[in-house]
Amino acid sequence: MESAITLFGFLIITFLGIIVPLLGILLSLFREGVVELTAQYENQKTNSEKNLAEQMKKQGESGQVNVPEIQKSIQELTEIKEAADKKLQYLNPKKYLSQLFSFLFISFLSTIGALLLKEHAPYRVASVILSLGFFICTLFILWKLLGILVEVKQTVDARRGALESKIISLLSMSSSAGLIKDVYPMINGKSIENDKAEFNLTLNAKNTLKIALANNEKRMAKRVELGIWFPREFIVEKGKGHSIYTQEDGSQVVRYQAAEIQGRTTLVLPDLIINPIKNDATKIRTFVNAENIETANYIMLFKIQ
Repeated sequence: MESAITLFGFLIITFLGIIVPLLGILLSLFREGVVELTAQYENQKTNSEKNLAEQMKKQGESGQVNVPEIQKSIQELTEIKEAADKKLQYLNPKKYLSQLFSFLFISFLSTIGALLLKEHAPYRVASVILSLGFFICTLFILWKLLGILVEVKQTVDARRGALESKIISLLSMSSSAGLIKDVYPMINGKSIENDKAEFNLTLNAKNTLKIALANNEKRMAKRVELGIWFPREFIVEKGKGHSIYTQEDGSQVVRYQAAEIQGRTTLVLPDLIINPIKNDATKIRTFVNAENIETANYIMLFKIQ
């Protein structure tokens, strides 16, 4: 048992001396990403709080509205707000890195106590339990921080992607020779190529959009990017396969990227889940650009009901 406790002590020292400092360095390197991600969750929290208040007001007028639908909306908005609150808590790296260090230090001291209390079995067992408890708490916080670090990295990549898109757009404007044009976004199986596409969405509910890119040219499209621009009245869920870039005004740009799309091929992209919080018809701008595509912008209409 003593050798096991000793090895556990060395594991704690490894976390104290390598893992926690390395995590702190990584978070400091991605400082801009932390700020950007914080702005995204602040926007999500603010919008959900605002709409939650509106739904509470409607619930008070239950004689004129559908109460079950309002209660469902309130539940969904509460979940969104709570999730944003939790994310914002972990976007305070100094606080949680200090907490990590404190927990690991207490765990290490408890391990030392367990090694010294050889002749006092009850105290030794209590020290081991205390050490394990704080170490498990450390692992939980570390897992959450690693998840935040992944999101921060995605946010930084989204910003870099935005810069690359501008460069590609400028290059395509300077020379349009050899570029292909017949590449269009598709939403729920409908092609967005003539600015006449319309979609009906449900207010205060999660709406799933089936996203795809259609290459109707014979040639392959290279380094393709699809962007969808949402105003702040839409809550956009994070997910795999796309990144979200938040503007200063609270609007959000969802970006999809693909290395290539073969000719005469439709590339199916991961679904996008959005929650509109304003009952209105909204024009949504999309854009497509790539290494060999002439940058194009399209408009679609979302009717919120």
